[in-house]
Amino acid sequence: MRFACLLSRTLRVACVVAVLLLTFGIAQTSNTPALRGFASFDPPGSVNTYAYSISPSGTVVGAYFVSFTVYHGFLRTSNGQITVLDPPGATKSFAESVNDRGQVAGFYKDSSSVVHGYLFSTDKTYTTIDPPGSTFTHALSINAGGAVTGFYFDSSNGQHGFLRGANGAITSFDPADSVQTMPQSINAGSEISGYYFDAGGATHGFVRSASGIISSFDPVGSTFTYAYGINQTGNIAGYYVDGNSVTHGFLRSADGAIIVFDPSGSTGTYAFAISPSSKVTGYYSDAAGVYHGFERSTNGAVVGYDVFGASGTYPQAINPAGALAGAWTDQFGTAHGFLVAK
Repeated sequence: MRFACLLSRTLRVACVVAVLLLTFGIAQTSNTPALRGFASFDPPGSVNTYAYSISPSGTVVGAYFVSFTVYHGFLRTSNGQITVLDPPGATKSFAESVNDRGQVAGFYKDSSSVVHGYLFSTDKTYTTIDPPGSTFTHALSINAGGAVTGFYFDSSNGQHGFLRGANGAITSFDPADSVQTMPQSINAGSEISGYYFDAGGATHGFVRSASGIISSFDPVGSTFTYAYGINQTGNIAGYYVDGNSVTHGFLRSADGAIIVFDPSGSTGTYAFAISPSSKVTGYYSDAAGVYHGFERSTNGAVVGYDVFGASGTYPQAINPAGALAGAWTDQFGTAHGFLVAK
């Protein structure tokens, strides 16, 4: 299940929800503050909705399921209009990341069950993304200039990172000791953050500079490191697992310094997104197995919160204004998208 849960942001939340329901049943809402003034949304026909990227202007993208095995990407504008994003020939699709120009990066499965990356442009056209030799491509993040990063499998089942420049040129890359490379985010300067598996099965964070230099890193005491969002200044948010199998959030500054943090009452912290001012968001579990959202401010204060009435709150994205997007689950375990404008 570990690999499936790491393939995409949607699958990551879905796997957490599935584990929560199987282990604890429907979780009860806790005493953390409830979000007020938020918008909950679902595309028509959705039985589960996951939002996990938000642009500076408030456009949200994600994916929704119409059955257990059929899913589609979507784009929700700041005025609430929802557009389904399915590239031509797609039988299933995900929308993973959106920039302020309205360009979207994602991936889709075709009728031959081959998975391709795609770029959706402002003229409403789709461009397929497949690095040379790819048999399976996931495009996961797009920056303000239209550069895209993600990963792909080759014919030998090797997994590599890629960068597709705004001009369409594709560069493949891997950290030196990687056997499985998982880029997660790209900033305006084309710096890329992510993580990779080594031959022993451990994971390590990495950052790739615009010139192609790759540096790996791990918080002190980490046995598994997962680096996710990177902002314009090169600060990175993520989480790691310590020697006692406890998960903690971290913020890594561009100079390599790492700050570890956990919301009060956390038994496991998962940080995913970071704003230009280095606010960090994600979610954490408490002793009862309930998942709550959190926001770490620039002064280091960490505040937990819940969507009102939710059995679980799973923020995935934050934009420059501090607006949040993610998913929440109701008392029946159904996932819905949410947006909190600020």
